[in-house]
Amino acid sequence: MPKKTAFAEFRKKDGSKQRTLDEVATLFGVNKATIIRWENGEVPLPAKRLKEFEDVTGIPRQKLRPDIFEGA
Repeated sequence: MPKKTAFAEFRKKDGSKQRTLDEVATLFGVNKATIIRWENGEVPLPAKRLKEFEDVTGIPRQKLRPDIFEGA
């Protein structure tokens, strides 16, 4: 089973801030299956949307896609 990614932290925030798959899918304009794939690392977050993901989640893009920023 794939390792959970930093993106998975966004939906798993504490208490009242926890978000459902439906909410996150709607927020990013994708389906629930895509959110699950991103969270599980089966499919990487699209590089061209990293600024958007960083702005919305508060998670630095370097943590969201370390494969792109390694050694940078």
